[in-house]
Amino acid sequence: MTQQTLTVDDAAVQKMLKGVGLAAFNPDQAWAESAQYMRVRTSAMFQHNRSATSGGTYRGVAWKPFAPQYTRKDGTVVPAWGGVPRVRAGYIQKGKHKGQRMQRVSGVV
Repeated sequence: MTQQTLTVDDAAVQKMLKGVGLAAFNPDQAWAESAQYMRVRTSAMFQHNRSATSGGTYRGVAWKPFAPQYTRKDGTVVPAWGGVPRVRAGYIQKGKHKGQRMQRVSGVV
């Protein structure tokens, strides 16, 4: 019978286990990576289904079409993605602090 030997270089495994141990005490990077992944997947889903007037199917799930955001008193329907002209110009606060000037805005909602 011949004798067989087995050599195991576990340096890569030890390095990985050290990283897992560090991540267990400070999971911020792992959370940031998983949050970014979910943002990308969610954005892709909305981009895929936004143009479908009768909803859409994405990743095996059927989605209803986007409902209107609201309907104005005059009957104008404002869709979820906007793009409808404003009724009148409005104002937004310029800057973060109260008492700063307001800026006149116009365009679409």
